[in-house]
Amino acid sequence: MSRRKNRTFKEGLASELRGVADVLSEAELVRDPSPLQLAAGACHRGDFDGDQWEYECVGLVFLVEGDHLDQYKNTIPGTLQEIEIELTVCAKGRCWERYSNDDPFEKLEVDCKITARAQGVSYVCAWHLDRNRGDPENESRYFVHPCYHFQFGGRRLPRDLGYGCFLFVEPPRLAHPPLDAILAVDFVLTNYFPDTWHQLRLEDERYARIVQQAQHRCWRPYAEAIASGWKTGDPPWKAKSIWPQLILPT
Repeated sequence: MSRRKNRTFKEGLASELRGVADVLSEAELVRDPSPLQLAAGACHRGDFDGDQWEYECVGLVFLVEGDHLDQYKNTIPGTLQEIEIELTVCAKGRCWERYSNDDPFEKLEVDCKITARAQGVSYVCAWHLDRNRGDPENESRYFVHPCYHFQFGGRRLPRDLGYGCFLFVEPPRLAHPPLDAILAVDFVLTNYFPDTWHQLRLEDERYARIVQQAQHRCWRPYAEAIASGWKTGDPPWKAKSIWPQLILPT
């Protein structure tokens, strides 16, 4: 990409991050939207015309209360008095050609930590998504290790909690499309604020457009890389790195 296109890409990415920050602030879903605003500012730092971008969105806290909390019917323990969801996303990649079929990221870590209180007791769970930096085929000799994968737990889950009868073994790494900060926010809304998520998708054209652009940037190459496993040619992003379980035609 040319330096002008790199600059345009970074300006667009920063604008999208600020747009999501505005949406969350207007809907009163987060304690403070500044982590997204700081991530947007990071897109302009360093070599603004260079072909790499990087940001950190650290400690974006969603507050589940009021009518939102009433939707939580199948929780254990049963009645929760308050819930906070802390989202952290660290991402790095190269400025992206619109129809590139390569992996859009060079580094990606997403942590979603959920804390709650019930009858004076604190509870916690966590999910972690990251990008495998090693050789997926080699690492999958022991546990299946997709390029992008979710795991329950991760570093955000304290080891010194009293886990009672809950069993932790090496958690499965579940293949999942990559999530930048925008798609990670949409993931939280999808799973923890379903009514608001549906409303934003239907009524807020700005939010729907931003999420659609992020999906095209992050998920189209992922989906096409998977499909390439059944096609001829030598794609830049290998299907087996995404799904090591695949047994492909030779």
